[in-house]
Amino acid sequence: SFVWGPIGSGLSADPAQTLDKLYARFVSRYDEKTKANRDDAAVWKPVRDLLVERQIEDRLQAITIRSPLDHVEFDHAWKNGAWHCYQPLSFDLLSGESIRDKASKWAGQLLALENASEAFQPHFVVGAPSNPRLYDDYTKALAILQLGPGNPEVIEEGEISALVDRIEVEIKDHEAAH
Repeated sequence: SFVWGPIGSGLSADPAQTLDKLYARFVSRYDEKTKANRDDAAVWKPVRDLLVERQIEDRLQAITIRSPLDHVEFDHAWKNGAWHCYQPLSFDLLSGESIRDKASKWAGQLLALENASEAFQPHFVVGAPSNPRLYDDYTKALAILQLGPGNPEVIEEGEISALVDRIEVEIKDHEAAH
């Protein structure tokens, strides 16, 4: 413990409330905020809406990709020789460091899945930060994701319609062939 001034004492009618106030005053106000303004589900919603509109949303399913080192669950995947795994990522965070850390985490997860038991192709659907000052960090995050093993595809929100067009064609071609 550090003491920056004279030690004091006092009385409180509600020690728990007093402790919470002191903690907020001296500790938590300095915590870095990493909470997303939009979460991953919000980034996926326009994709889901288009998939539902085209009546192909039910073709995607949750899958767990396993390797000797780790396993990762993808909520949106379909199989055409290899699993096509779609992962929404919101980079609408409050700091550049949080943005880069999230991308690094996913690149690391791909590295841990490099020797996965099943072939898979990762696709990241990414949401940009709402704060324009964080665009440099966002650009770096996209580059970090693309460095991951497995040749991951990064799809920005403006490309969602083209992505769903491609998914629809691939699913229909696959179903016609089988």
